[in-house]
Amino acid sequence: MYKIVQKSTSNQSSRGSYKPCLIVWHIADGTYNGTIGWEQNPASQVSSHFVLGQNGEVTQMVPLDKAAWTQGVVNKPTHPYVKAHNGVNPNLYCVSIECEGKWSETHGALTDKQLQAAAWLTCHIVEEIERIYGIEIPIDREHMIGHYEINPVTRPHCPGEDFPFDRLIALARGEDAEPVQDETASLPYTVQCGAFASADNANALKDKLSARRYYCYLTDHLGTLRVCVGKFATKEEAAKTASDLNRKGFAGFVTTI
Repeated sequence: MYKIVQKSTSNQSSRGSYKPCLIVWHIADGTYNGTIGWEQNPASQVSSHFVLGQNGEVTQMVPLDKAAWTQGVVNKPTHPYVKAHNGVNPNLYCVSIECEGKWSETHGALTDKQLQAAAWLTCHIVEEIERIYGIEIPIDREHMIGHYEINPVTRPHCPGEDFPFDRLIALARGEDAEPVQDETASLPYTVQCGAFASADNANALKDKLSARRYYCYLTDHLGTLRVCVGKFATKEEAAKTASDLNRKGFAGFVTTI
C-alpha cells in the first residue's frame, strides 16, 4: 500500500456539471518537490491532481471533485472524446498526474518504483471516482491517455514516447504483461474479478462472490489486491467460470495465479 501526502493549492476550480472520464498522464519535466512547489505557487496558474515521484512517492494537490489546471490548450486533439467535445475545457472532465522526470533524460519511461505506484494510484483514482460520482473509469487505453492526445502541437512529448501505457494498464488491472507461468503448478489459472487499492472494497466484492457460492480469495499483486475466483488446471476450465460470472453481471477474465 502507498501513502498519499495531501498538499493544497489555490490553482483549482469547479468541474461544473462535468464528471471525470479520462485519466491523463504528464511528464513534469522537473523534480518531485520542485513540481509540488511550482503548483503551490498561485502565480504559476498550473496544478495537477497528483504528483508521482521516481521513488514511488505520491502527493495529491487537488481534490478529485475539483478541476486541476493541467491540460491547458486544446490544439488539434487526436483523442476521440476530446475531439467530440471541442470547445470544452478538458480540465473539467480529466484527472491528471504529473510524473517526476525530464523528457530529455527519460523520454517518458518510469522507474520500477514509479510504475508500481502509478498502477496503485490508477486503482485508487478509479475507486474514488466511483465513490464520489457513481461512475467507473475503465482501465484501458481509451481512458488512460497522454497529454499529447489533447495537444500534439505544443505537447508532443508529454508524457513521452517511452511512457509504458500498456504495462501500466496491465499492472493496474492485475494482469501480467508478460506472464510467467510455473510449469510445476497443477492449477495455474484463475478468474480475476477486480483489482483494488482498498482492502475494504476488495473484501466487499469477495463477500458478494462468496455469497453466490464461488470459491473466492484475495491475492496481493504489487500492492494491489486482486479478487480471484477458483483455481484451474486449464485455461478452458477457467474460461467457463469467467463466462458464468459475466452472465451474472460480474467482470471476470482469465489470468495466471
